Amino acid sequence: MAEATESPFVTFRRGQRLEHLPALDGLRGLAVIVVVLFHGNWPWMRGGFLGVSMFFTLSGFLITSLLIAEFDSTGFVDIREFWKRRFRRLLPAAWLTLAVVVAATSALGVYTAAARGDVAASFFNIANWRFLVGGNSYNDLFSEPSPVRHFWSLAIEEQAYVLLPLIVAVVLKVSHGSRVALAAVLGALGAASIALTLTGSGIDRIYYGTDTRAGEILAGALLAVAVTYAPLREAVVRRLQERSFLIALSTLSLAVFLVACSVVSVESPFVSDGGLLVTGALSAILVFAAAAGVGPVATLCASAPLRWMGKISYGVYLFHWPLFVLLTERRTGLAQLPRFVLAVAITVLLAELSSRYFETPLRRGLPQGPLAVRFSVGRVSMPAMGPLSVIGLLTLALLAPTSAAERFDAESAAQNLDELAETIPTRPSSTEVAGPTSTTVAEPVLEDRPPTIMSFGDSVALSITMPIIDWGKATGDWLYVGGSIELGCGIGRGGRERSTFTAARRSVCNAWPITWGAVTDVDGLDIALVHTGQWDILDRQLEGDTVWRTVGDPVYDDYLLGELAAAQDLLARRGALVMWVNLPQYSRLDDDALAPNIRASHDPRRVERLNALLALHTARYPDTARLIDLAGWMSDKIDDTSLRSDGTHFNEKGSERIVSEFFRAEILDGWNAWRSDRLRRTGN
Repeated sequence: MAEATESPFVTFRRGQRLEHLPALDGLRGLAVIVVVLFHGNWPWMRGGFLGVSMFFTLSGFLITSLLIAEFDSTGFVDIREFWKRRFRRLLPAAWLTLAVVVAATSALGVYTAAARGDVAASFFNIANWRFLVGGNSYNDLFSEPSPVRHFWSLAIEEQAYVLLPLIVAVVLKVSHGSRVALAAVLGALGAASIALTLTGSGIDRIYYGTDTRAGEILAGALLAVAVTYAPLREAVVRRLQERSFLIALSTLSLAVFLVACSVVSVESPFVSDGGLLVTGALSAILVFAAAAGVGPVATLCASAPLRWMGKISYGVYLFHWPLFVLLTERRTGLAQLPRFVLAVAITVLLAELSSRYFETPLRRGLPQGPLAVRFSVGRVSMPAMGPLSVIGLLTLALLAPTSAAERFDAESAAQNLDELAETIPTRPSSTEVAGPTSTTVAEPVLEDRPPTIMSFGDSVALSITMPIIDWGKATGDWLYVGGSIELGCGIGRGGRERSTFTAARRSVCNAWPITWGAVTDVDGLDIALVHTGQWDILDRQLEGDTVWRTVGDPVYDDYLLGELAAAQDLLARRGALVMWVNLPQYSRLDDDALAPNIRASHDPRRVERLNALLALHTARYPDTARLIDLAGWMSDKIDDTSLRSDGTHFNEKGSERIVSEFFRAEILDGWNAWRSDRLRRTGN
C-alpha cells in the first residue's frame, strides 16, 4: 500500500529531528502479508482484511507528521508540491497495473462491461464508491472477484491525501501552528466518523465509505500530532518509552491484532460495531512502539525480511490480487496451495522490479537502469512519458469492444434486460382472472399462435434469457414478454442464510410474490420459465427455528416444497404453464476460489436433492407444471468451459448453444404437448 516518500517520524533520541525508522517499513510489511494471506482465501486468516486498517493508520501518521514537519520548518505547507510527490509516488504504478489488467483480461476474454466500469473507477480513484453504489459487497470478494476490487482501499487513501493535507495546512496556518487546535479538529472529524459507523450503517457502507474509514486514518494523524506536541513529549512520551508499560501494551496489541486476523470475518458484528476503529487504535499503538524502538514489536518490525517486504509493499498490494483472480485452477491446473505459492512468487518478483526500476526512479525523478533512456526531442525522460503512455493504453482499452468469448457479465446483462423490457409491448390477458393473491387457476384461451414467455430466477436464469429472447425474435417460435430476474435470490423466503456471509434473507428476495405477481398481472402469461437453485441449497435458518438446515433435511424439504407450491400457484393462476428448470451440477475446478459456504452448497448431493424436490413438485401439479431436465443434458458437460466459463453461469456462446440445442425443443415440445392435452380435455 501507499507509503510516504520521506517516511518521516519523530525520533525520541534526537530532539526535534525527523528521521525514517526501518521498523515502520517492517510494520507495513506485516500488514501486507496478512492482507495477501486473507486474499489467498485461507480459513485461518479470514480476518486478514484488518491489515488494510493498519495501512490506513500508518499512512495517516506518516502523512500528518510530514505535514507538521514542513510547517515547523517553513511556516506553511506547500499543498501543490505535496500532491505532486504523492501522485508521482502512487499513480504511475497504479496506472501500469490497470493497463496490464485490461490487457490480460481482454486476452483471456473476461474484460466485461462491469470490468470496464471497475477499471475506470479505479483510474479516477473512486473505486470504493463504485463498489458501494453498485452493490458489490466485499463479502462477495471470492464469489464475484474483480481483478481490481482491491483498488477500493487505494481510492480511500488517495481521497485522504487530497483532503487531509488541506485540513492540516489550514488549521496550522490559522492557529499559528497550535497542536491543540489541530488535535481538536482531527478529533472532531474522528468522532464524526465513529458516529457514522455506529449509527446504523450497513457492513458494506462501513467497509467502503471514505467517511466511515476516516477514523482509522485519523487515529494515525492524531498520534502524529501527539508525538510532535512538545509538552506532551516531555511529560509523557520520553518517560513512557523507558518503561515496561509500552512494551506490555504493544505486545498485547500485536497479539490481539494477529488473533483478530485469524478469527474475525468480514460479516462479523465486530466490523459493524466499531471493530475497524478498534483496529485503528491497536495499529496506532503498534506504530508508536515500532517508532520508539522498544520491545518485541520493534524488534520484529525491524527484522530484515519484514523491512524488505515493507519497502515493496505497494507493488505487492497492487499486483497480488489480479494474479490471484486470473491464475485460477481452471487455467493453471494447480490446486490452491501451489497456485497460491506461484502467484505470490510472481507478485514478489514484479514488486521488487517495480520498486527498483519503476517506482523509485519516478519518485526521485532520476531515471535508472532500463528507464534511463531519454528522447532527444525536448530531453523528455522515459518516466515522464510513462504515465502518458499508460493513459493512452487505458483510453484505448476502455473504448475497445469486448470479446465475444467473454464469460457471463451479470451486471451488463441485467442492464440490457431492463432496457429491453421498456420496448416490450404489453399483451393484454385474454381472460378475466382473480388477483395476485388468489390461487384459483383459470382455464386459458388456447389460441393458435406462438406462446408468450416470461423468465423468472437469478443470475443463472439471466445468463440464458437474452438468447431465448433473440431466438424468439429470429424464429417466431415464441414471444418474450418480460419476467423478473433478481440476482442472488432464490424461492425460499425469510430466515437467515450462510452465503459469502451470514445474514438475513434480503428483503428484495422475499418480495418475489409482489414482483412476479405484478409482471404477470400486467402482461399476461403463457409460459413461465423458472430457473433458480444456488440460493436454495445454502445453509438456512428458517423463521422461528434455531437449527441450520439445507436440502435433505425433512424440515427444510417441506419448507421448500411449500415455497415452490406458492410460486406455482402465483404463476399459474391465469392458466399458464410453469416450466421448472432443474439445476446442473457445478464445475468444481475453481471451487477453492469461492467463499466456503458457497463451496459447501455445491456439494453434488445438495444439487441432486434439489432436483429431486423439483421433480416431486412438478409431479404434484400435472396440469400446470413441467420439468425441464437441464441437469441431464449437462451431465457430460459439467466442466465444459465453452458453456460455463466460471462453472456456474452460461457465457454468451454457451447460452446460444444451449438454447438452440436444448431449450428450443424442451420449450416447444412441452408447450405443444400441454396445449394438445388441454385442447383434448376441453373438446376443442
